[in-house]
Amino acid sequence: MPGVLWEHSGKGIGRALLESAERRASEHGILRLELTVMRHNQAAIHLYRKSGFETEGVRRRALRVHGSLVDELYMAKLLPTPGT
Repeated sequence: MPGVLWEHSGKGIGRALLESAERRASEHGILRLELTVMRHNQAAIHLYRKSGFETEGVRRRALRVHGSLVDELYMAKLLPTPGT
């Protein structure tokens, strides 16, 4: 599962990973990208929304992180269909 270490955030690495994933998906005829993110990860959510992802659902208290229960957001981006 690709990600960016906190100490390297804000350097465009996450955006580059998303752009690469979208490019590769389009090359292979994939029409939809999906991801999950913990609700408290506001920096990642901001990046995903800026990149065209929308929240489609929430799994409440889905994960236990350092002893606390956290919500997990389901997000997706619909890619253009070929020929449109």
